[in-house]
Amino acid sequence: MNKLKSLSTETISKNDTFERDCSETQENEVSPFAVLVDEIEKKAASEIPIEQGDYYGEDGLLVCGKCNTKKQCRNELFGRMRTHMCLCKCGAEARNKKMEAIERAELEKKYHEYRSQYARNDHDLFDWINNRNYKISIVLTAERQTLLQRICIPDKKMQGFTFDADDGTNEKVSAIMRNYTNNFDTMLQTGKGLLLFGTVGTGKTFAAVCVANALIDKGIPALVTNFATIADELQKRFDDKQSYYKSLNRFPLLVIDDLSAERKTEYMQEIVYNVIENRCRAGLPLIVTTNLTAGQLKNPADVTYQRTFSRLYEMCIPVEVSGQDRRRDCLREDYKEYKDLLGII
Repeated sequence: MNKLKSLSTETISKNDTFERDCSETQENEVSPFAVLVDEIEKKAASEIPIEQGDYYGEDGLLVCGKCNTKKQCRNELFGRMRTHMCLCKCGAEARNKKMEAIERAELEKKYHEYRSQYARNDHDLFDWINNRNYKISIVLTAERQTLLQRICIPDKKMQGFTFDADDGTNEKVSAIMRNYTNNFDTMLQTGKGLLLFGTVGTGKTFAAVCVANALIDKGIPALVTNFATIADELQKRFDDKQSYYKSLNRFPLLVIDDLSAERKTEYMQEIVYNVIENRCRAGLPLIVTTNLTAGQLKNPADVTYQRTFSRLYEMCIPVEVSGQDRRRDCLREDYKEYKDLLGII
């Protein structure tokens, strides 16, 4: 009995020694993760220097002398407390600016490479910029704006049709167009546009393009075109017309100038209807100008136009633009200027 007791005691003693040895071995062993943490801490310490003005807080941690936020943190990791360097507020801001500068330089470099080697036209360049974080680059933001202007309003004269250039002759119409622009978010959500009608030379085109230019200035694509131009584009895409109609819906606003000036053919009537119908189905607004009267729009002489004009009234708010022929007045002034210049009596 004593022998058994002695053996048991000896066994327990050996077990205790083994467990103690194992425990000591585990404590002495260094975890690979702990080594990795040590390396990270060393790297952080080398990249986050102690600068003049820095000080230690009551908790013994280093504080930035500029922004008064901590440059040291204390955390428990792998069973022990660790004190390591960390970015203060102004340090984090400086790092973010540096990273953004690197990203910006790389983005601009890639754009110049794409422009010189791969881009086929302004549309390609615009799509490349628009699908990237262009806002971090003043260069690419300005380039996007220039491309947007050229794509949306190819007519350089029309690029000068702005609210700042408005002479205020028709204050009522000017106010309507400004209000439409200021509330474009609502108009876009509801798909509501404008139908500007009236006699020749009253400023309908100018008013419509003012809206387009104002939206483009805000970075919003607004295409200005007419049905003759659309017909030319469709002829280039004989086998893929539907994709062109859909491409017009890339523009949040579509401005179609001089409805009813196009050729009166069945082919053109189909184009007119398809463009308007596609915008309607997409729930997108359009602004249309025309020299037709209210009576001609409501009761067109050509029956085939009835469904087109009916759809327009459904989509657009009619606005009559009246007044004298401003185009004729401008021509008269130009004629007088050249008569004086050439000495014509």
